[in-house]
Amino acid sequence: MWVASRRITRLAKTQRKALCGGCKLKKIDKNQYTAYGNKGTKTSIVTFLDILGYRNYVKDADGPLNDKLALLKQTVEKGYKYVRDDIFPKQSDSQRFWETKTFSDNISIFYPLRNGQIFAPGHDTCSDNIVLALFHVTSLLASLQMEMIRSGGFFVRGSIAVGEAYVDDNFIFSDGLIEAYESENKDAIDPRIIFSKSAAESIDKYIENGSNGDRFDYLYGITKDADGLYYVDYLKHLEDESEFSKDNFLDIHKEYLTKKINDFKNDPKCLRKYLWSVNYHNRFCGSVGMTDKILQV
Repeated sequence: MWVASRRITRLAKTQRKALCGGCKLKKIDKNQYTAYGNKGTKTSIVTFLDILGYRNYVKDADGPLNDKLALLKQTVEKGYKYVRDDIFPKQSDSQRFWETKTFSDNISIFYPLRNGQIFAPGHDTCSDNIVLALFHVTSLLASLQMEMIRSGGFFVRGSIAVGEAYVDDNFIFSDGLIEAYESENKDAIDPRIIFSKSAAESIDKYIENGSNGDRFDYLYGITKDADGLYYVDYLKHLEDESEFSKDNFLDIHKEYLTKKINDFKNDPKCLRKYLWSVNYHNRFCGSVGMTDKILQV
C-alpha cells in the first residue's frame, strides 16, 4: 500500500507539472493590502477594541496565570471566527477580506474596501455602499462581542472608523486606526462599540438621503444612544442569530453582569461602566417581553 501511495503521489506531481508547463506554482498573497506589490494605503473600515478589565484579570491572584492565558486566547480566537470567516466561505486560494492584529488587551480589525465595497476574490461583492459595508461589519462585531461574553465573560469597548490603512505582517499605518483609537479612548466610555465621526457621518448622510424605507434595514443593529453616539446593538442580533440562543445567552449575560457588579461595587468608575450594560440588558429584555431575565441592582 505504501508503494502504491508513492506512485499516486508521483503521478499527481507529474500531472500538476504538465498542467502548468513545468512552471512553479506561484504563492498567492492573501493580504489585500500587500497583494500584487501594493505599497500604499486602502480605504478601509477599521475597528479598535479594548478588552475591559484586562489588567485586573491578569494581576488577580485567583487562578494560575497560564490558565488565564488559555481562557483569554481561546475566547479571542472563538470571537475571531466571526470577523474572519462569516461573510464568505473559506477558499484556500482566495485573498482575505480582513486583517486582524492583537496586542495585549487591544484588538484591531481592518476591512479593505474596493470602490466602497467589502470585496473577496472569487465571490460577489457584498455591499454597494459604505453604510451597507458598515452593516456587515456591525453584524460580525456583534457576534464577536457575544462570543467574548459567552466563552469567557469578557466585555469589550471600541470604535469603528472609515479611513485609510496599510497592514502587513510587521507594520500598520492607518489614520482610520488613530481615529478609532481616539474615539474609543475618549467617547466610548462604556462596554459598547461606537461609530466614530467618519463612520457616523456616513450613516447620517445615508439617512438624510434615504427615500425607500426598506433601505433602512441596512441600519439594523446600529442604534443611537442617549448621548447621540451610534453603537453596535449586539443583543438585537439575538433575534436573527442562529448560533446564539436568545434565552440561553441572556442568562449568561445576566450572570456575568451580576458578577461584574459585585466585583466592582467598591470601584465607582468601573461600576458605572457595567451599570450601562445592566441598563442595556434590561431595556432589551423588556423590549422582547423577557422580563424574567431583567437584572435587579
